[in-house]
Amino acid sequence: MTLEFLNIVVYAQTTLSAFVAFFCLIKFRSRKRYVRLIGFVFLLSFVVNTVAMTLYHCGLGRYINIPQSAYDIAALAMLTLVFHNALNKRYGRAFLIIALCFLAFSLLNLLFLQKEGINSYNKFLSSLIVTCYCVFYFYRLMIELPSVYLQRMPMFWFTSAFLIYNAGTIFLFAFTPYLTNVLKNDLITYWSFHNFLSIIEHLLILIGLYYDLNARSEGPDIVSR
Repeated sequence: MTLEFLNIVVYAQTTLSAFVAFFCLIKFRSRKRYVRLIGFVFLLSFVVNTVAMTLYHCGLGRYINIPQSAYDIAALAMLTLVFHNALNKRYGRAFLIIALCFLAFSLLNLLFLQKEGINSYNKFLSSLIVTCYCVFYFYRLMIELPSVYLQRMPMFWFTSAFLIYNAGTIFLFAFTPYLTNVLKNDLITYWSFHNFLSIIEHLLILIGLYYDLNARSEGPDIVSR
């Protein structure tokens, strides 16, 4: 794969983030809390990607880690709130501890470890945490079974999207330091795969938004309003 192809995929992902944010945040006051939170996650993704691309094209690529680290912290915090509400605000102490530990590690990583490199440690830990959130949510969903038509529940699609993306990128983020520092790989192929998974995530989110906007879910959603 070429750098030009990677740029196309990045621009496509960034554009989709704007679409997802728009459809999550329209009719703001009437939307469910978890939908608004997800909208802010993707709005932040769009802003951070735009800032990162601007820094890169301005020759300030060494500062990209700063907005990326800020995104990792904010996104993990908002997704923690999404799943906290999805589980009827149970396990609040566990969610709080996880979020605070991730915040402390991210700041440590930014200040002392991967200061100007790819913040793969943050992303690996974030992907691992969100993957665990998704698996636990599906476990509780199967036990409580709030609807016989789970595929019509927006949160089913949102969780599927987060699971596919985060589970699919765990090993990429885990081996990024080895690929860059030892193998001296340019990561074009790997980051193209990363952004391709992100595009799939966005498309699944849009399916969930279709059901949310058309109010076609049957039975109560276990996500609190």
